[in-house]
Amino acid sequence: MSPPSVSTVPSTVTTSGTTPTKPFTTTSGTTSSSFSTVTATTITTSEIVSSGSASTSGTTPVSSTVTVSGSSTYSTITTLSTLSSTASSSPNCTISPNETYAPGESWWLCDCINATCLENNTVVIVPIICEPPPKPTCSNGLAPVQVIDDNQCCWHWECDCYCTGWGDPHYLTFDGLYYSYQGNCTYVLVEEIEKTVDNFGVYIDNYHCDARDVVSCPRALIVRHETQEVRIVTVKPNTLEVEVTVNKQAVALPYKKFGLRIYESGINRVVEIPELKMNVTFNGLSFSIRMPYSLFGNNTQGQC
Repeated sequence: MSPPSVSTVPSTVTTSGTTPTKPFTTTSGTTSSSFSTVTATTITTSEIVSSGSASTSGTTPVSSTVTVSGSSTYSTITTLSTLSSTASSSPNCTISPNETYAPGESWWLCDCINATCLENNTVVIVPIICEPPPKPTCSNGLAPVQVIDDNQCCWHWECDCYCTGWGDPHYLTFDGLYYSYQGNCTYVLVEEIEKTVDNFGVYIDNYHCDARDVVSCPRALIVRHETQEVRIVTVKPNTLEVEVTVNKQAVALPYKKFGLRIYESGINRVVEIPELKMNVTFNGLSFSIRMPYSLFGNNTQGQC
């Protein structure tokens, strides 16, 4: 998702001064642009003056005011050109020699302020105002989490993906489906459909653990991420006694290496991948997997 574009066509234009407060400055290339904040019922645009083929030098800021209805807080921009050049007529907005925008094109200044080129070096400035979204109720029972939007200004709620398995065994999937499956094999719990993470997956190794072969028990839980394979193996069937290996080598906990953490939390062993904001827990009898929807939503396959 790209930052929202703002396009304003003035209906009534009058020339007026502004009362600047809270001045701040940004620099782009060799041209410095100075900004100030005003509170008014107007959107204030700025114009970079260009007249015929006259040679210009120094600083020539000109501001114009577009009157609109309602009362909001806006910002005004005055672009100060410090270059000497021969001005020419152009429909674009030239901020610096290396920074030119076409009419209707938008860009970000700072502090969630959006700029849009109208035409002929006229720029409209509008701050992004975020309205708090309603808090949802997640069907998996987890508390929703706040996620920053792509524009890095506003945020929204998301429900993490959560899957768990226990017993002989029973599963509760990411989308809330409950089922039982007594298999005797190694199964995919989670993999990506479209691969975005190198060598990523979570697997469960089950075996028949009763005389009638109708009940399955977990032999090991496996987590793969890039160059590492973590195996949490049950030492004795139907117990909480497990051992942890990384790339077939036993490791002491806590373990932290190559973007992966393993540690104890109560009776559980936890495998955490901070870069992916996910964790997997296993205690020899049950497991859980928690993953962010923003990274994995609608892109997983497997028993979860």
